[in-house]
Amino acid sequence: MATASSDNTTKVFSTGENPALMTELKGHEGPVLSVAWADPKFGSILATASHDHCVLVWQEVEPNAWEIAYRHTVHTSSVCCVAWAPKDYGLVLGCGSSDGFISVLTLSEKPDVCSSAVMFHAHKLGVTSLSWAPADKGSGQEPGAACSRSHDSKEFLRKKNCPHMRLVSGGCDHVVRIWKNHSHGAAWRPKQEWQQHKDWVRDVAWSPAVGVGSTTIATCSQDGIVIIWTQKGGHREPWTSHPLPKFADTVWRVTWNVTGTILAVATSFNKVTLWADHVGDWKCVSSIVDDNTGLRTELV
Repeated sequence: MATASSDNTTKVFSTGENPALMTELKGHEGPVLSVAWADPKFGSILATASHDHCVLVWQEVEPNAWEIAYRHTVHTSSVCCVAWAPKDYGLVLGCGSSDGFISVLTLSEKPDVCSSAVMFHAHKLGVTSLSWAPADKGSGQEPGAACSRSHDSKEFLRKKNCPHMRLVSGGCDHVVRIWKNHSHGAAWRPKQEWQQHKDWVRDVAWSPAVGVGSTTIATCSQDGIVIIWTQKGGHREPWTSHPLPKFADTVWRVTWNVTGTILAVATSFNKVTLWADHVGDWKCVSSIVDDNTGLRTELV
C-alpha cells in the first residue's frame, strides 16, 4: 500500500495482520497529491503526482530499494491525479493537472523511456480526477471482446480487434467529460459531457465490470451529490443518470470493488458507505465509521 502526504513524501507499507512501513520515497518538492500502482505484470511500479507540477514514476529495482525511473515535468501547475490505463494497452499513464490539461504518457516496459506523450485541454480551472474505461469497451464491439497483447503498445492499438482507449475526467468547472482516443495515441476528443453537478467534481470512477452488456461510471462532487451513470448496449446508446440520496457534506472519493458490483463513497467526518445495485435501484448496504475509538461497520 502506498500513501501520499503533505510532507512531500510517499510511504510504502506492507499489508496483512502486521502492516509495517517498508520504505519512504523522497523526490518531490511539494505535497504529494496522488499515487497509483501500475499493474503487477510490469513489476513494482508506482506513479506519484505533486503540487510541484511534477509526476514521478518509481520502480523497485531490488526489495525495498526504489529509484525514479521517469520524471514528467510538462505541467505548469499542481498535478492532482494520476491513473494507469488497463494493462492491455501497455504502460500508459494519465495525469490531470490544475493547469486544465490531461497528459497521457506511453512508457516502455522498463519505465525509463517515454515513447509518446500527448497533452490536451480538458477543464477550465483545473482537472481534479480521471479514470480509465476497461480495455474491452468503447469501439462498438460487444462487451468482453478480446484484445490480443503486443509488447509494443502502439502496434497493439493498431490491431483491428482492439478498441479505442477511453477515460472520464472531472474538473473544477463542475463538468464531467468522457474522452476517446481516435488515432492510437495522438488525438483525444470529448465524446460526452455532463453538467449536473453544481460544484467541483471531486472524483470519477469507471466501473471495471466487463461482459455485462453495460458500462457504468460514478461521479461525486463538493455539492454532496453522487451520480451513477449507466450506458446499456453499444457505445452509441444514451447514458442514464441515477443520483444517490444527497449527502450532508462533501463527497471526496468514489471507488468500485474489483467486480464493479459495490461502490464505496467516502465523505467528510471519517465515514464510508457501500452501495449496491438492486435491479436498477442503488441501495446503501453498509457503512464504515471511524469514531476515534476504532473502525465500526454498520449494516443497513
